[in-house]
Amino acid sequence: MARALSGRANHARNLVVLTTAASRFLTAQIAAELGIENLIATEGDMKAGRYTGKVEGIPNMREGKIARLDAWLAQRGTTLTRFRESWFYSDSRNDVPLLSRVTNPVAVNPDPTLARLAASKGWPVLQIR
Repeated sequence: MARALSGRANHARNLVVLTTAASRFLTAQIAAELGIENLIATEGDMKAGRYTGKVEGIPNMREGKIARLDAWLAQRGTTLTRFRESWFYSDSRNDVPLLSRVTNPVAVNPDPTLARLAASKGWPVLQIR
């Protein structure tokens, strides 16, 4: 289903970014498999070619996901508000800050808190099993 969502006709011509709290080490192959060229992930700190167990920079979660996305877009000379429409798909209440910033938030197999919020705000909910 992730493949279908990331390649949908309405997204295929657009800028697609996989943004995840998980580490780049774990998610780079997933993004590649899905054909998503742009990945914003939590970056593991490395010293002498080894992971230290710490995070480099801002963790890509909650409000940090917005900060990292804004910085990534700024490096490309744009902002989220310059896009006429934007989508974000999430299953977690931890992503409410970014879900609240896009024009088309979508809850996918949402946790109970996100499911209640999506229902109260009229956000679409996808159940993928």
